[in-house]
Amino acid sequence: MSEWVQTHLPCPCGQSSDAYSINDKGWGKCFSCGKNFNEEASDSTPRGKQQVAAVKELVPFGEYRALSKRKITEETCKKFGYFVGEFKEQTVQVAPYRNTDGEVIAQNVRFASGG
Repeated sequence: MSEWVQTHLPCPCGQSSDAYSINDKGWGKCFSCGKNFNEEASDSTPRGKQQVAAVKELVPFGEYRALSKRKITEETCKKFGYFVGEFKEQTVQVAPYRNTDGEVIAQNVRFASGG
């Protein structure tokens, strides 16, 4: 059985910002749209050096602030890079996903509506 080696990635189909995962055999699955993608066949990148679909737009930094309803302090948000910003004219909470070099390669965006 294969294992997921990269998770919570943006889906190449464009329907999800964090429901795409890639397994150790190079196959990707979007748990939002249900589609499977063969990363090995679609990319000439050597095994172990998988690249993810380019992010269309990262949410620009807003501000660090305490999230009282979730009992998360401002200090904790700063430590993990979790911030509050604006996306599609809505206030959102943003969690960064970083690569091994520390660069932000994806974000999980949490809307007030829970979407």
